[in-house]
Amino acid sequence: MSALKFVVPEMLDMQHVVEEIFGFTPCKWQLQSAQEQLKRNDVFTISSTGSGKTLCFWIPLLFNDNGVMILITPLNILGDKNVDETRVANIPAITLNATTATDEAYKDIANFKYRAIIISPERARTDQRFIRLLDDKKFEKQLFNVTLDESHCVSEWGDFRPEYTELGSLRWLLPRETPFHCASATMPPHVIDDVIEKLHIRPNLVKVHRSNDRPNIHFRVEKMMYPLNSMFDLLRVLCFNGEDPFFVFANSRKETEQIAEFLRSQVAQENQDKIVWFHSGMSPQFRRDIVERLQSGDIWGICCTDAAGMAQPVYEETAGAKPRDAKGEALLPA
Repeated sequence: MSALKFVVPEMLDMQHVVEEIFGFTPCKWQLQSAQEQLKRNDVFTISSTGSGKTLCFWIPLLFNDNGVMILITPLNILGDKNVDETRVANIPAITLNATTATDEAYKDIANFKYRAIIISPERARTDQRFIRLLDDKKFEKQLFNVTLDESHCVSEWGDFRPEYTELGSLRWLLPRETPFHCASATMPPHVIDDVIEKLHIRPNLVKVHRSNDRPNIHFRVEKMMYPLNSMFDLLRVLCFNGEDPFFVFANSRKETEQIAEFLRSQVAQENQDKIVWFHSGMSPQFRRDIVERLQSGDIWGICCTDAAGMAQPVYEETAGAKPRDAKGEALLPA
């Protein structure tokens, strides 16, 4: 039985508090998601990349009687970003990774030093200290919800990160009434059904579902002229002038580095550092530096894995410092 006692606020009251703490006006759908979480429902928040889903994580923590949230996220860089965001609202948070997941950290968590506990699915499934924490009745009573960022991965990443498909086991470690909040930009109906089944979502599910339509972005299919060496096709379609920043996505870390080295070889030496690779193997500081350089317009292009796409809001992905309504193009080789 939860020990949390709070009154679910009206959306207008929530809006005023968010404006005061974060300094901007939240969208109606963000307030709706937060309000449904505060009603202790299971909630799916589905909204496009860069639209502000993570604000839906923090708003309930402003009203829930010092309740604690567990946030499960697939990439360390996302966890780092989450901790930075909570500082704005003075919400103490910790990312549990190979460096920080110490016995002392778990002791601090059990003593409620932190209100947002950020953890990977693998650690959530295998770290016995975390599993024991969930069995702690005192902690259990203070737990507000379990939030899964990029929750489509529960369905789509099971083949190579099987712990994702096993996260439903958390239901058996926690009281049945513990709410689950799933956030994603890409959850078509069959993925929603799969996630509902795998996570044992309760019948009180509420979906806050926004369109992914981006009228300012269009797709273009380009016939490959060099199928045996597709890197040469990149030279035909990319602009190396700094005015049209680009992302080139590859399937592996090694490929991102190979593509970046090739593209660097095609520009003047003084501009070679403006084309970089980006993947989850980079250090957190390196990734933060790359993001800052991208936002400042100092980078022409990034060769990356999906790690970059999930770590960056789309308005930053599309064109560095350009506004969100800037024209964008997704090029598909055929």
